[in-house]
Order: sequence, then C-alpha cells, then structure tokens
Amino acid sequence: MINLAVLGPVVIGVVELVTLRFGGDAATYGWLQAAYGVGALVGVWWAGRFGAIAHPGGALGWLSAGLGAGLLGLAVACQWWTAAALLAAMGIGGGLVGVLATAWLQRETPAPLQGRVMALAMLAGVAFDPLSQALSGVLIDISLPGLCVVAGGSLLLTVPFALRSARG
Repeated sequence: MINLAVLGPVVIGVVELVTLRFGGDAATYGWLQAAYGVGALVGVWWAGRFGAIAHPGGALGWLSAGLGAGLLGLAVACQWWTAAALLAAMGIGGGLVGVLATAWLQRETPAPLQGRVMALAMLAGVAFDPLSQALSGVLIDISLPGLCVVAGGSLLLTVPFALRSARG
C-alpha cells in the first residue's frame, strides 16, 4: 500500500501542486523533489542505525500513519516551504520503510526462498510505481486535494491492520 499510495502523488501530484499553487516554477519543483530525496537519504541512513526489529509491523504501521498524514498535509499546503517540509518528512519515512521492510523480509524468509521472495518484492515495487502514477493521473484530473486525501486516507486505513499484525 505504501508504494501504491505514495509514489504517484509524490511524482505526479507534486508537479500539479507546483503548477496550481506555487506558480509553476521549475526551480520550486526541483526543491520539492530534492526535499523528498534528501529526506529519503536521511531515512535510509537512520534505518541503518537501528538494530534488527523483531516485528516491524508496528514501525511500518506508524510510518504508514506518518506518510498518510503527510499526504493529507500536501492536500492543504499553501506555501512551497510547507510542502518541502512535508515531503522531507515523508522521504525520511519512505527511506525507513524501504530498509526496515527489506531487512525484515530477508531475515524472516528461509534461505532457499530468499531469491524468490525478494524478486516478488521488487516486482511488486516496480509494478506499483507505474500503477500509482496512472491512478494519480486519473485522480488529479478530478482534484489535486482529492488525490492527496484518497492516497493519505488509504494509508491511514492500513494502519490498524499493520498494528494488529504487529501484536501477533
């Protein structure tokens, strides 16, 4: 759900956000994408500082909540620097999720199946990217805030399931 709900709004939605709210300046778009990228780099670095997490469902659940809240914030962001701060925070969350989920999958999968499981995980990530962007393109024709609300709300709806699975 994270790949499906976040990738399209960050790639497609931010273009429309810059066009509709921030004057359509290419430099502003670059700053917003850089904020997300730097945030993701910080998230990956930070995840490397954690030890192994026995049950990442709780962490992934709370990170999904943060990413969903960030998308809801983008729906109402009126200043480019507010959007940049939200995107940087979302990038941190995305970097954390990528490392934590991959490490957990590798640790919990029996060695003979690791190649297959990681191939499926990569396929899902690669397949959800264009699907997320296509859905974002359809939703953005209806409403930019609507895109952010649908994507953020979808993530928030997954939080109880992730937290419940974390309890075992």
